[in-house]
This record gives sequence, structure tokens and C-alpha cells, in this order.
Amino acid sequence: PRPSHLALARSRGTLYAAIHVAFLDGVPGGAVLAFRIEPSDGSLHRLNRQVVPFPHPCYVTVSQDESVVITASGVGGGICCFPVAADGSLEPCSNALATASTPMVTLGSSFRIDSMESYHEQRARTSYPHSVIVDPTDRFAVVCDVGLNRVDAYSLDGLLAGQPVDPVARAVAHDG
Repeated sequence: PRPSHLALARSRGTLYAAIHVAFLDGVPGGAVLAFRIEPSDGSLHRLNRQVVPFPHPCYVTVSQDESVVITASGVGGGICCFPVAADGSLEPCSNALATASTPMVTLGSSFRIDSMESYHEQRARTSYPHSVIVDPTDRFAVVCDVGLNRVDAYSLDGLLAGQPVDPVARAVAHDG
């Protein structure tokens, strides 16, 4: 696997890793892995893995109360929420929110860069959720979309309910 980002749940002693692939064991999509950190020597013990139903997840974060893990898949055009079990392992994805009607890479496709210029041109034409954080109150998941040059805030409760949600707030960056 190709881990692209790590997130730590400090009180649980659990590490989460986004796996940046288009297929894992023949299944379309990326993955997120959960590991327990051995306090005595820092060794990692794999708890489980869950499929991310978007290719190439590039970012993973943990809510402040450590009850949910969220991934962002830039080229796949979406974010996913995974409830965290009592032992720190991950439950299946409770909501997969597509931030683009046409992502750079569709589920079941591989990612290939012909040139950095064409990559940046293509990325500027579609949603590319590059990172996501949860605010200190655990009320909002804030998504940085480098493709559409904006930041969107989503209700965390809405995302966890598994229902389609629209951003509750949006900030657009302007050139100049």
C-alpha cells in the first residue's frame, strides 16, 4: 500500500493511514487503515482496513472527540466518513460525499499524469478536495478544494447521518 497521509487519535493510541491507490486487492477504490500503537515500544498492530469508495485518498483526519475519521480523495472528487469503534478500528463508510459531478479520476480508473501543466489545467476544472479538518467543536468538517479554489464547511452531523448534504458555508479565494 501507498500511505499518503497519517492522522493520530492521541487518547486512543490509534494511527490512521490513507492509502493512495485506485485499486486495493482488486477492489476499486482506496483504503484507510487503522493501527494500534504499542505504548511500550511504538510498534504498530493493524486493527483493520476499510475501503474508500473514491480512488486515491490523499488525506485523513480524526474528529476532536476521536469518534469519526474522514478521508479526502482529491483526484477522486470526494470525502468519506468512517465511524470509529471503541477499540479504535473503523466501521464501514457511513457517507461518501462526491464533491464533483465529474472527478479527475473515476472509480475503477487509474491516475496518470502526462505533464504537470496538463495536471494543473485539469485540476483547475473540477473539484479536488485535497484536505479536510474538523473544527474544535466537532460541528463542522471543513474541506479545502484546491481545484475549485474554495473552502467548504459541512455539518458533521449531516455527514454522519449518511444523507446528501450541501455546504453550510463557503469561502472562495480570488486571485490578486
